Amino acid sequence: MKWITSKRLQSEFGLSWAEAEQIIREQVRMSDRRWDWCALLIGTLRLTGLLWVFVGAKSAFPSAHGGRLALLELPGLAVLAFAHLVLPRLLAGGAILGVAKARGVACGESCPAASKHFSS
Repeated sequence: MKWITSKRLQSEFGLSWAEAEQIIREQVRMSDRRWDWCALLIGTLRLTGLLWVFVGAKSAFPSAHGGRLALLELPGLAVLAFAHLVLPRLLAGGAILGVAKARGVACGESCPAASKHFSS
């Protein structure tokens, strides 16, 4: 699991910034719609974060109100943000590189970065 940036796709495969961003968005969206252990993990983390924010913090600490309750809800929000924004992109890293490699090869000799990367 690695964080794949559009800059890396540009430098390694000779793609434009728009193509790199499109590949990343498509693959993250597709990986988020799969039904396997990754989807189960992400769904469980999202549900855990939501439950802590809406039910857990208030029921675990019934005397907390206002700012203290907001501070107690922060871990749930952090888990929710991680499961929604970070984890799908990390898990889609292999698919992102595979599609970028295919488009970089399709680009062929017209892309100096791609020809440098694939000449071996």
